Amino acid sequence: MDARSGQKLWQTDLAKTTSPLEESWPLVPTRLTVTEKRLFLRRFSHAGIELVAIGRAKGNIQWIRSFAGQGDVVSDFVIAGGKLVALTSEKRPRGEQIYVAQFDPTSGEEISRQPLVRLRDSWLAYHACGLAADGSRLLATLGGAVLSFDVDGNMHWQRRQTWLSPMLDPNWPRSQSTPPLFAEIDGRKIAIVVQPGVPSVACVDPQTGRQIWHRAVWGIRSIVGSTGQNLIAQTDRGLLAIDMNNGKTMWSHSQTSDATAHLCGTKNVLTFEQQFTADGKHVESKIVWLDTKTGRVRATGTTGLISNATEPLLLGPVVAHNGSLLLTTGEAKDARNRQLVRLIPSGQPADTPPKVAAAK
Repeated sequence: MDARSGQKLWQTDLAKTTSPLEESWPLVPTRLTVTEKRLFLRRFSHAGIELVAIGRAKGNIQWIRSFAGQGDVVSDFVIAGGKLVALTSEKRPRGEQIYVAQFDPTSGEEISRQPLVRLRDSWLAYHACGLAADGSRLLATLGGAVLSFDVDGNMHWQRRQTWLSPMLDPNWPRSQSTPPLFAEIDGRKIAIVVQPGVPSVACVDPQTGRQIWHRAVWGIRSIVGSTGQNLIAQTDRGLLAIDMNNGKTMWSHSQTSDATAHLCGTKNVLTFEQQFTADGKHVESKIVWLDTKTGRVRATGTTGLISNATEPLLLGPVVAHNGSLLLTTGEAKDARNRQLVRLIPSGQPADTPPKVAAAK
């Protein structure tokens, strides 16, 4: 879509029916990998997990790589050292073998596959994998392990974390598998890792795997982003800011509803929340601006997005573009259909809580 006018430029239908495989991977939202000419993504179909390449200019499907009968693709694509890479798996007695695979971006053909690690069956309880690249170095989180390796499968280091069964965490379906976060603090590179089943945040040296700090956080669900100095994480209670230099809590912001749309900046953390209207019959979505250093609410703004009290809207993701916000929204009962909403500042003075107008 044209970000300014909202005009649809192209649309590609990837799945017309729900695949039962989606229920087997509830914690892993599909993320696009964007290059100059193509978009790469993973989709769930009745034939199994497939890799898809879409032309960026016209939205045409350029190729589909099926893995029917050949295992699963357990991560999204990443670009590492200029190569298109993903993690795949094959079933083995009492576990699964994980591979790092390279793919031809023009055809989808698998160029190489190297064994990486073998996981026990208990990993299937969460079925979650996060993968991130820093140059040619890859960092993965899965099954309570943190792995560092290159595109050829050469293992640099690996760490084990305290991994809990989902039977011990009744809210585990609220978790999301988020890729490790690379950052630089005071001139040194660090990596922040969070994964489903591990009730903690860890900061490691991406070169050596040495643990710099570790912070136990019960109910942590995902990494939201960073503000430069602070890590922003989503927990069962709301947002949590952690100093990435030492792991100390800087502030927390309570949220009574599941907030899934956030933006992190150097001065503000923007989050969407939903609250009951005065009559108690509807729920209205609002924007909250939090100070990155203190977590104090700096301002709030209404969006005009209202739903029935019994059916709150699904909000997110959200991106900032040319002074406005682009937000996807939809109804929980029909989660596969979303609308793209553009939120435009109304121009109120800076010393009053801003209002925004929604334009679909």
